[in-house]
Amino acid sequence: MSEYTLDDIRGRNVIDTRGTTLGEVEDVLFDSNNWQVSGFLVNLRREVADDLHLDKPAFGNARLTISKERVQAMGENVILNVNTDDIATILRTGHAPNSQATAQQQQQPVGTAGAPGSQDARGTTGGGTGHVGGGTTGPTTERDYGRRL
Repeated sequence: MSEYTLDDIRGRNVIDTRGTTLGEVEDVLFDSNNWQVSGFLVNLRREVADDLHLDKPAFGNARLTISKERVQAMGENVILNVNTDDIATILRTGHAPNSQATAQQQQQPVGTAGAPGSQDARGTTGGGTGHVGGGTTGPTTERDYGRRL
């Protein structure tokens, strides 16, 4: 098992299965119940946010929370097991359009982001505008993480 610090992960490119760079890792989310990483907060490139039809914030870039189930590999970059088209479908419908998604991921509803007890690396409780697959839904809390995948 490889171990990484937050500083090791922050700023790494997040790349889909087609080689498209979605953005950079901004933060790491973890579940305070079991102290395991639950996902990554990704600062999206403007073109990707446009392709995904995400609302643009007044300041900064659109953000997407990627659950650990959507990560295929991590080295110099974070490689996802879905492509941008699949991400758009997941955000719109709540499940992956192909057989790569597990039954659990396909059953995940679109809801509010931030699993109860989920925290980022700074200890802030998660929350947001919506989530799709790979996690659990929970109440929106004080921090907006953007869309969840």
